[in-house]
Amino acid sequence: VLEDMWLEGADAWPTFYISDWSKTQIFGTKVGTDERGLFPLNGISLSKSVYCNEGGVFSILELDEHGFPNPAGLYDGQVDIATLGDSFTRGACVERDESIAGHLREMGFNSTLNVARGGSLLVEYATFVEFVEPVKPKVVLWNYCECNDLTDLAVEMQNELLMRYLREDGFSQKLFDKQQEIDKVLKGYADSAYIEW
Repeated sequence: VLEDMWLEGADAWPTFYISDWSKTQIFGTKVGTDERGLFPLNGISLSKSVYCNEGGVFSILELDEHGFPNPAGLYDGQVDIATLGDSFTRGACVERDESIAGHLREMGFNSTLNVARGGSLLVEYATFVEFVEPVKPKVVLWNYCECNDLTDLAVEMQNELLMRYLREDGFSQKLFDKQQEIDKVLKGYADSAYIEW
């Protein structure tokens, strides 16, 4: 699907699964004194993200200026509702307007921001710090999924950088202001992973 989209000239990328990064420690870890940099919690800005296929058609999400599946421009005004959680909240394998945030927008809550990515409670808390707190929404809908949130949490707690969100008051990677760097890191990661495939 990605190759077909590339042939058509689309700025398309795979969906990145943060849970894989937690397991592999590819981002946000230290090796001796070498810092491997940031731990992205979002996707590539203003691009298309090829997600999953559970019903015979791949869902392809259009990502906003911070790499989340929202219409562009929501960060410029007052955000009424922010949705946070795992893949169910993100809208796994459905179109953007079929997600929880999409349904809320359809009901008239136009300034609903979907920052759900997948992962577990620690990744979700880090996402809250990096992308929800800066926009100060009136309401945060944080979806907890009993099916995998606690088992995934055990893996996330092995990541040194993610644990800093719990251990250090006020810790932030300042990801909201680092989108160009995030895009570069994720594109490099995707390019190297594609070569290995």
